[in-house]
Amino acid sequence: MNHFALLLLGLLWVAGLPAQNKRLTVAPLAPGVWVHTSYQKGIPSNGLIIEDGDRVLIVDTGWGKKPTRKLLHWVRKHLHKPVGAIFISHWHDDRTGGLTY
Repeated sequence: MNHFALLLLGLLWVAGLPAQNKRLTVAPLAPGVWVHTSYQKGIPSNGLIIEDGDRVLIVDTGWGKKPTRKLLHWVRKHLHKPVGAIFISHWHDDRTGGLTY
């Protein structure tokens, strides 16, 4: 993973995104990099989707099984590449809630 992706991850923690009434949103940040946001009780939780050659890297799962299922569906539908790895930034449910999926 390049330094630019790590910088973007840090910016996500600082800036956040406005809360929405959706379970999952995906927004582009840079070529090959997207922020995914899932919600619990209107509180957002952000992660990253990063294209890495012929695979996709995901930083943090969605906040629960359903948002994570939607996240993986988004990757299949839009990027047509397998997920090569999922990185977890810390062990709270807003980051690991979809691991069982």
